[in-house]
Amino acid sequence: MKKFDVAVLGAGIAGLTTVYFSINEGFKTVLIDPNIPGREGSYNSVGILTRQLYTKREILLAIESISILNEIIPDIDTITYDRRFITIEDEKTAFQDYRFYRKIFTDVDIYYYGELPSDLSSINLHVNEAILISYKDLMVNTREVLRKIYESIVGNENLIEYRVKAEKISEYDGEGYTIYLENGETIRSSNVVLALGAWNKYFIEKNKIYLPISTYACIAVRLEINGSIPISGSDEVNYLYWMIEGKSRLVAGEYHQSTPITRPDKTDDIKLENREKSVIKSLMDRFKNIKELRLKEYIVGPCSFPIGKRPLYKELMKSLFLIDGLSGYGFTLAPALAKEAIDSITSKT
Repeated sequence: MKKFDVAVLGAGIAGLTTVYFSINEGFKTVLIDPNIPGREGSYNSVGILTRQLYTKREILLAIESISILNEIIPDIDTITYDRRFITIEDEKTAFQDYRFYRKIFTDVDIYYYGELPSDLSSINLHVNEAILISYKDLMVNTREVLRKIYESIVGNENLIEYRVKAEKISEYDGEGYTIYLENGETIRSSNVVLALGAWNKYFIEKNKIYLPISTYACIAVRLEINGSIPISGSDEVNYLYWMIEGKSRLVAGEYHQSTPITRPDKTDDIKLENREKSVIKSLMDRFKNIKELRLKEYIVGPCSFPIGKRPLYKELMKSLFLIDGLSGYGFTLAPALAKEAIDSITSKT
């Protein structure tokens, strides 16, 4: 039976960055996923990595994740659409957030009604609203990010890949875990990192571990634009987010357009008709220079939402680590959490 120091289950953004840090530490590592890079939530993610988040911990994770991706992918600018990001809020909330952000990162500005710079003048900002803008975030092509991270790890002497599903794991026996694969093989690993995204819940339930996690299908739309939007961002007034992919394309969605699902592979059952209408209306109302928006594609990916909607990184049992509950912020949070997982294993070793 083959034996490893670290087994990583899942080849999305969390799994691939975990492998990156694991092999760099010299651990004999196995990556288990039917599709490498993965084809689930990370693959269908919008690609916004912003530090304009809700808690200090999440902001610090985002800062670390952006730094990690810049390290792993030296030419990341070739797959980056923009580094600026705005958030539109009511004046009071915007000022409170501005003061909060400035304590953690300094490259953030605030603009009130009547004060917008010329490059943001096409935004319909109301008298009681303000805009926060940060300058070192990332708006990326997520599929290219996954591909480039995989290219940075494939062929490493410390890495073995199994392109099958992991069915279950044994109880810890003092030296590690036995992992049972779908093809009938078994392998051994001293440490296991679960980075299965929305599939984590279903995998650990086979091992009689319960976590208060809900599974949703996160829905966005890719639109063709006739006109112009100057910058990627979020609209907290209208619960809207969008990312510019080029002069004629953008991806957008609404925060409440998530649908509960029983399993991550049940996204095909969701009715998507006319989901884009309110997104288009909100964008048309917010930006002056849009003449027309046309639906090009629905983007649907499974997401995990824990109670409190805070990211989960924990040691479930001895040497069994979980990265989950990223609530659609996988690229923003997962690379930093992956580093924490391997740092934990390294410190024990």
